[in-house]
Amino acid sequence: MLDNLDNIDALIARKLDGTLTQAEQAALSEWIAADATHLSYYQSIQEVWGLTGRTQWAPEPDVSDNWMKFQSKLQAQERPNELKVVHKANNKRTWLRVAAIALPILIATPLIYNHFKPSAVEVASTTIRTANGEKKTLQLADGTTVHLNENSSLAYNNDFNTAKRNIQLTGEAFFDVAQNDTKPFAVTAGRSRTEVLGTSFNIKAYHPQPVEIAVTSGKVAFMAETNANNKVVLTAGHKGILQLDETITTQPIDAPVFTQWREMRFTYHKDPFSKVINDVEKTFGIDIEVSDAEILKTDYNGLFTTQMKVPEVLEVITITTGTQWKFENGKYIISHR
Repeated sequence: MLDNLDNIDALIARKLDGTLTQAEQAALSEWIAADATHLSYYQSIQEVWGLTGRTQWAPEPDVSDNWMKFQSKLQAQERPNELKVVHKANNKRTWLRVAAIALPILIATPLIYNHFKPSAVEVASTTIRTANGEKKTLQLADGTTVHLNENSSLAYNNDFNTAKRNIQLTGEAFFDVAQNDTKPFAVTAGRSRTEVLGTSFNIKAYHPQPVEIAVTSGKVAFMAETNANNKVVLTAGHKGILQLDETITTQPIDAPVFTQWREMRFTYHKDPFSKVINDVEKTFGIDIEVSDAEILKTDYNGLFTTQMKVPEVLEVITITTGTQWKFENGKYIISHR
């Protein structure tokens, strides 16, 4: 586990000065997503970093000494297995800068400090999951309605709506958020974070695919989880995509099409056949093999509903593409006629 403060602050330093490796980025993102206090700690350092970055950094001599004493006390406690981080010599000044920022944050915030003790008491949480082919609709304590797609999970602390409205999503869900100007609604999904006051939107975050969000009403702030400056504001009828390299792209969309999984109806207009195959596999929990990769590039126009049986769906999509299907050795195969 990445629970050693020395390691954490070293990774944060490398993130903020742009020297973080891909593996270290994954480790840091996992640590931040594990607990709300982790994200708060990271954002506090990031905020102060932005202020101190405007002037030349010249740490006072006693900062390093005080920090090392602080680290010695922490390291004297029993720890689980730690992730080792190699500190490069040219990162010494950067690391000291994070140390100087982190020390007062830790001292001033007992909750964060206590989190690193083995005896820390975690806030109770609730997790709702859906299996393959299962969908759920639920209403949260604040009045927000959530439609959870299959193979997905939704988690939140039991103090949800007390001071904050924070949600952790894995998979796909449609949110109809209750308006509350004093309590922003935040969803962490994959490596993204979405913040709203009251609106409706769909988020899809199936690992390892990019995170996608489609807004059907109102507007949302969509950003990379570990970099609040990497942010876009999306309005109704627009879609945002957080790529694996954390770049964000946007485009106008037909929002009802993006959320049609809730209505058990899938409609296509000049969509690649590969998307149709993927939707059928996911919706019905089956495997489909396509004999020729060129078939997957074919544009498809048509529709199917989840009330149809698998053979009926396959008949519809193969007739309109000039292909044929058969069931063999436990899987469905589509080939040229």
